[in-house]
Amino acid sequence: MSHNLTADASLRILHHVLSTATNHASAAMCRWVGSVITLSLDDVVEVPLEEVLGRLNVSDEMVHVGRADAGRKRRRNADLDVR
Repeated sequence: MSHNLTADASLRILHHVLSTATNHASAAMCRWVGSVITLSLDDVVEVPLEEVLGRLNVSDEMVHVGRADAGRKRRRNADLDVR
């Protein structure tokens, strides 16, 4: 028995899973802040990794800042490592 799914079927399943997770996240945020917060999922698409930042409208600057912050945290944690 073959368990191969078509690309469309895989994306439909992934959309369902992510949509459910988004609804749960929205409910959790509402409880956390005590106010109404609505999160929604518009679409799920498969794109090559190198196109992801462009599709999400995330600037390279944000990515580099994130990497720099991670490096500082690693160094700070290493400074605390007493043997």
